[in-house]
Amino acid sequence: MAAQTAEKGADMALTERLQLEVERAVQRSLKGIELLGAPPPTVGQTPKTVLHRRGTLSLYHYHATADEIYRVPILFVMAPTNKAYIVDLAPGQSLIEFLLGRGYDVYLMDWSAPSDDERHLKIDDYVLDFIPDCLRRVQQDSGEPDVSLVAYCAGGMLSVMYQSLHPGGPVKNLVCLTTPVDFKKMELFQSMSDRRHFDVDKLVDSVGVVPASMVAAGFDRPIDMSATRAGTIPGIHTVGFDAASDTIELSHTARDRRGFAGGALVAAKWVRGRQGWFTMADVLQTPAEGRV
Repeated sequence: MAAQTAEKGADMALTERLQLEVERAVQRSLKGIELLGAPPPTVGQTPKTVLHRRGTLSLYHYHATADEIYRVPILFVMAPTNKAYIVDLAPGQSLIEFLLGRGYDVYLMDWSAPSDDERHLKIDDYVLDFIPDCLRRVQQDSGEPDVSLVAYCAGGMLSVMYQSLHPGGPVKNLVCLTTPVDFKKMELFQSMSDRRHFDVDKLVDSVGVVPASMVAAGFDRPIDMSATRAGTIPGIHTVGFDAASDTIELSHTARDRRGFAGGALVAAKWVRGRQGWFTMADVLQTPAEGRV
């Protein structure tokens, strides 16, 4: 009798948990629908002053918010292909705001898309001119000889090059975020820039400045998903990777609903007695004892 009562209680707890997960999924979907109709968010709102402008480069100095400021200022070096608001999204979700609140003196190098007048620029200009020039301006404005660099993505590549040529200073610390360091491991980008298929030098010679839309297209390859479940169709699911020249699709067709029901039952049994956040990958990696 006691065993039956305990099992019934466990089943009720499992039911309540499944109900809670369904409710959460519904709320997330509703929130997503709300965001689709919402206006674009306002980003990059932390107060700042333009310290210097040169072409499409802007050097900003953010306004201090703490009573005591650390001696060594921070200079963010953004990638020429990224917007600076990545580190200053919104109040409460801003790395810049976080650092200011903890007493750091923050500067930032931000690039807009290069104009045709800048088609002559080379990596040498960024590494040997733009970065050291902004470092000198930060030193002069802050009155401090040392500066810490925080570099993002390709900005980290440029900063590593600069630092390797100036090991004696004035950079006190170098922090790189999302910076690629071993291109042998970046197989997708290797295939995209393989000279057998794509001559990047010929492209640059032809257009002068590679359009921002073309750069973005290299990162923005949509993965389309579709599902059909209606009437007597238990489920037809398609996942597609759509490129400019071809499309790759993976399809799954369910002939009856026993697979869905069996999977739900396996997951329900597996989750019993466990606490935490799980995915079906966790279930599938578990030995198949007791599965239906």
